[in-house]
Amino acid sequence: MRIPSAPLALLGSALLLAGCAGFDRSPGRTAQIQRTAHGVAHIVAPDYEALAYGVAYAHAQDNVCQTANHLVTVRGERSRFFGPAARGELARRMLPNEQIDVFIRAHMDDARLQQALRAASPAAQAMARGYVAGYNRYLRDHATQLPKACAEQPWVRPMTLSDYLRLTEQTMVQAGVGALADAVVTARPPVSGSAQAPLPPLDDAVAALDEHELREPAIGSNGWAFGKDSTRNGRGALLGNPHFPWRGVNRFWQMHLTIPGELDVMGAATGHGALVNIGFNKDFAWTHTVSTGRRFTLHELSLVPGRPTHYLVDGQPEAMQARTVRYEALVDGRIESREHTVWTTRHGPVLVIPKAGLAWTGETAYAIRDANTANQRSADAWLGLGKARTVQDARAALARLGIPWVNTIAADREGNALYADASVVPDVDAAQLQRCAASPRAAALFAAAGLPVLDGSRSECAWRQDPASPVPGLTPLERLPLLVRKDWVQNSNDSYWLSNPAAPITGISPMVGSAGTLQRPRTRAALVEIPAMLAAAGGRIDAAALREQLFRNRNHTGHLVMDELLAACPQAPAGHAQQACAALREWDRHSNVESKGAHLFREFWRTAHKLPRLWRVPFDPADPVNTPRGLHLADASVRAGLWEALDKAAAASKAHGIPLDAPLGAVQADNTPHGRAAIHGGDEFEGVLNKIETKATNGLGAGGYDIDYGTSYVQSVEFDDRGPVAHALLVYGQSSQPGATHDRDQLMLYAVKQWPRLPFHPDEVARDRVGPVLTLQLE
Repeated sequence: MRIPSAPLALLGSALLLAGCAGFDRSPGRTAQIQRTAHGVAHIVAPDYEALAYGVAYAHAQDNVCQTANHLVTVRGERSRFFGPAARGELARRMLPNEQIDVFIRAHMDDARLQQALRAASPAAQAMARGYVAGYNRYLRDHATQLPKACAEQPWVRPMTLSDYLRLTEQTMVQAGVGALADAVVTARPPVSGSAQAPLPPLDDAVAALDEHELREPAIGSNGWAFGKDSTRNGRGALLGNPHFPWRGVNRFWQMHLTIPGELDVMGAATGHGALVNIGFNKDFAWTHTVSTGRRFTLHELSLVPGRPTHYLVDGQPEAMQARTVRYEALVDGRIESREHTVWTTRHGPVLVIPKAGLAWTGETAYAIRDANTANQRSADAWLGLGKARTVQDARAALARLGIPWVNTIAADREGNALYADASVVPDVDAAQLQRCAASPRAAALFAAAGLPVLDGSRSECAWRQDPASPVPGLTPLERLPLLVRKDWVQNSNDSYWLSNPAAPITGISPMVGSAGTLQRPRTRAALVEIPAMLAAAGGRIDAAALREQLFRNRNHTGHLVMDELLAACPQAPAGHAQQACAALREWDRHSNVESKGAHLFREFWRTAHKLPRLWRVPFDPADPVNTPRGLHLADASVRAGLWEALDKAAAASKAHGIPLDAPLGAVQADNTPHGRAAIHGGDEFEGVLNKIETKATNGLGAGGYDIDYGTSYVQSVEFDDRGPVAHALLVYGQSSQPGATHDRDQLMLYAVKQWPRLPFHPDEVARDRVGPVLTLQLE
């Protein structure tokens, strides 16, 4: 069977048939779309359903092909349209389409998702219906005018409500079972008589787990909030700096949503829906950072001897369920039918990561339970944040336990600053982790990699059911870290512990994060730079100071090590290492576009920071901001490793034709449709707050750095007598369509460190409007 072309008549017929049960088509209801500079969308509507209708339509104007492609993923149809071996994106990882399809078809439970939606508020249900109808309206209006990437493609089809719920579900589980999709798909019962492989060394097991980005997720962020004791006007101020992908389904999109008398919120969001994930209203502003909390537990199963698909619970056997999914694959121009079996248990699907020692043998198997499965609560949680007036209102919204895998940092007009890790975490405390450790190896995996493995053979090891929790099995807000202060709070993807060092948080379940542990360089940078910024400003700052500080691009690690390194450079071997030393003497220890030799330090430290016994002064939990420090130059192996790292960095730079003293802007840039944009910022391991990374190539290439991760949507917010004063950038622009007007147009602003002032009030929007107002009659 060959894939037919996509006749426009068929698309039109499908759109006419597609609908969303309960969608209100009453005459006279409209959604109004206005655009201001850089394509920022302002949608006004009389109710939530109409608002979502307008949001979906406006988002499709910029990203219809991206959404259509994403829908292929959540339908489990990538193999049919793009081939089984080609790779697609799932949970921030690139996997073969065949694995994606099998996982999606095994994981998605449309009936359960519909049930979860019915438990949501009427507003959340209305937004789901409206979004589906609005996207389909766009397809209907532009069936013959779609961008080249998806024009006349058979995979462009109307959205259904089930599709919409699956889009949300994929976002919810991307920090849990979604990140382990390949481990679920490749799990098969052992062949009778096969030999059991020996357990790999613990370091190798941790490395295997790191491939799934469970310990160090690719996405991250900085969030700072300041209260009345630290701001010039005595009101709150916020800096939000998410570090998200520049390509793919986790891109942000800017919007301003208004239902007169009901909702008025502005900011940006990933995914799909009429919900601002990071933003502000008249009195309140918030941002998120990826949290250290664990979203799942593994359960070690004791198998019935001779029956590897049966396991014991409290001594009684239970059968695994075999779920066989069927899908289609495009092979040599023809469609063939395929099937695959995934095995599930009372806990969830069985998985295998053999390199981590998580194998399915005749005696043992492992299953995963993800706390974010069927989390349709997120819509009401973000809606609650969008309507909040104070941090106490935000606390009530967070108590719903709908925020999936991020911290919340916020500030309000009254001058309060909030930090909370009120995310979805299984209710398993330290005592249970110890009591229910399946084995010494399981305990070691948690200690080394934060992987919680519980004894699945005992029902007492199930998640706690606390009546205080609105969701059985999840840790309630009362036992999650939350801090409200009048000075400041911060997070840069380490745990809750040092949200403000003056009030360290302890006594929280290890499932949420750890206290008294080594902090990443970005966290240490924030905890150095915030007090220094305040001191320089006489103890009180404004949002302009926050913007300046973030884009100062101070390289924290460079400041830590360069004095000692350069002092020891005369001992370095002749050749590349000495040449590198000479170039680094001219480096300003920042990651600005004019910083000469910044790339050389980055490539040097990419290798050097992994050296054993690197630091002379080890980490001290009593001094976490200033330790570890001091290069251990008295150690001959450390000295040799440093010279080798310098040699390697200089050789790589020369091999790619890049001068050792090249300014960073010559090495780190993007050729946009609007001109060449030099990109400032540094990598995670350098401790540059303004994080910019090259994930695809993981380092320097022939053309320099191909930036695909990092600072994405960035905002500063403070409050005057009238409302919010907000400046923001969406670095890669509103459109994912190559060559579009708003494809990377804001990258040109980022390059010169310009933050546009956002129009919020109706008169400001009318003043700054670009192009005509689009009024959509709902149909």
